Amino acid sequence: MLRAGYGLQYGPILPSSYAWIRSNPPANNVLMIQQPNLIQALTAASGTSFAGAAQGRPFLTVLDPNTVLPYSDQYNLGWERELRGSWRVQLGYTGSRTFKLIMMRSLNRGLIVPGMTMTEDNVDERRPDQSDSSIRSIGNGANAWYDAALASLFLPRWKGLRADASYWVGKSMNDGADFADQGPLKQTDSQWEFETQKDLKARSDFDQPHSFRARVSYETGSPASAKRWVRALAGGWTISAIGLFKSGTPFSVYTGSDSPGFGNVDGTPWDRPGLVNLAVLGRTIGNPDTSRLLLPASAFAFIQPGITAGNLGRNVFRKGPIRNVNASLSRQFPVWKEKPLTIRAESINLFNTPQFAAPDYMRTDSSFGAITNTLNNGRSLRFGASFEF
Repeated sequence: MLRAGYGLQYGPILPSSYAWIRSNPPANNVLMIQQPNLIQALTAASGTSFAGAAQGRPFLTVLDPNTVLPYSDQYNLGWERELRGSWRVQLGYTGSRTFKLIMMRSLNRGLIVPGMTMTEDNVDERRPDQSDSSIRSIGNGANAWYDAALASLFLPRWKGLRADASYWVGKSMNDGADFADQGPLKQTDSQWEFETQKDLKARSDFDQPHSFRARVSYETGSPASAKRWVRALAGGWTISAIGLFKSGTPFSVYTGSDSPGFGNVDGTPWDRPGLVNLAVLGRTIGNPDTSRLLLPASAFAFIQPGITAGNLGRNVFRKGPIRNVNASLSRQFPVWKEKPLTIRAESINLFNTPQFAAPDYMRTDSSFGAITNTLNNGRSLRFGASFEF
């Protein structure tokens, strides 16, 4: 059996235009006052100094009113065949190309001004529009690409045993937006105001190139030679387990400071350092015992004054892989007038395998490279009984 499909999907999107921002007064936008004085909350709007913006200049969040629709080309291809002995195999491919996704850009950043020493105190003086501080523009401008291939094998049932396994390989990339991008809530931005898409183009935050899943279930029988009470207790149980093994998701390394000698001093965070030791590039950092050895601080250099960005790419390292097995044991007992009593025991993360979080990725931190947390919970057991009537 061969299946193929194509889809075109539209959704709401907000376009971004720096020219539009400069030609429209701030009254049409959102004034964001960082840490306002609650007694005189709008004091900062008049230019008085307040915490959060250098020299008291307000931050603006700009929403472009010219709304357009994003679009995504989606296509898939599938092939399925039953082999001799009821073995069944499936092969598939799915892909998408998505354009004009919503993203946030930090504009009106401090520039390099000849003859002026770059400091954090004079960032506002180096902005193209000195009436405002940072301008956060929300609109379209990002694209995304996804491709994945899947192979599945289903075994025929044999003496109460069922099993199947699937392996898929894929690649997900974008150049600014991500699956959880909510505009102002986005936690990362390009290092420099210009060439944003070029700076951010990389594997998506959720990219996992390799995945394997195996499922197995077994229904116990009742040996005819066994005693009656043994057959009654041993037969009819269903034992199930599912195992999932996936590559870890990517993460980036940042300088941790925008100050001179650390970052590019443009008034925004998320600068990335320069790569000194090419041997560390692309490493998987998933064990707290070896994380600082595999991700040494000496492999990265801070941005020197006059340099706009570090040469280290976005999402070039990975967290440790996911290895998880869940299992369950259940049985139904007819109690009264064919009303069943179900007994069930199950375990999440049966082998208590930790999935470690990303290491400290701020180069200025003394704990840089250390893994201090996990992303999953430890083994959990649950027992339950239910009666239908």
